[in-house]
Formats: sequence, C-alpha cells, structure tokens
Amino acid sequence: MISQSQLKQVLFYHKETGVFTWVSGRKMKGKIAGTLTSYGYIQIRVIGRLYLAHRLAWIYETGTAPNNEIDHIDGDGLNNNQPVGFMTNKGDLFIVATEVVVTKNPRVPNTTVLTH
Repeated sequence: MISQSQLKQVLFYHKETGVFTWVSGRKMKGKIAGTLTSYGYIQIRVIGRLYLAHRLAWIYETGTAPNNEIDHIDGDGLNNNQPVGFMTNKGDLFIVATEVVVTKNPRVPNTTVLTH
C-alpha cells in the first residue's frame, strides 16, 4: 500500500472537487489523474499499482490506509470530494460536513456526523 508521503509526491488531491492531479512528470504535471472503471469508479495507477481514487483520498487525508472496504456515503462512485465523505464497513466515517447526510443507498444509514 502506498504511504501518504509517497502519494503526495506524485498527486495533489483537490478536496472540493475530489479530483487528483499529477504534481510531477514533464508531460503529466497538472493533468487530471485516473480513468473510469466499468464499475463506475475512478482508478489511478501510482508507482506501478492501480488504486481506486476514493481509497487514495482516504490515505491522502488521514495518512493511513483504510482498515477494510470503504465506499462513498452518497453511493456515487465518481464523487470523491471530501465533503461527501466515505464510510468503511466497520462504520468509520471520513470527513463529512456537519449536517445530516441523507442517502438513497439502502446499505448506508442516514447519519449525522461531525467534521474532522
């Protein structure tokens, strides 16, 4: 698993938009990183390994790898912006705006959470 410091050497995470851009490389610097998977998620190849963008966002912001599976609270696999947040199958919440998050995903309960 990639470390936070390794990740920040090659990618910048724009919290408001959820987009990663390359910070190094003559041809790639400043360009949006990632491709769309057939499952509706963004994946990014970093240091020879593919990662899902929401897992990279978790590492980028928390400095740790997710303990287990994580997914988007709003159920939108393309929405990787920080205010939307993510939830692990252990119930850990990741940086969500202070509000009631109403989800249409039956796997995720409506939740009131505090900002990180």
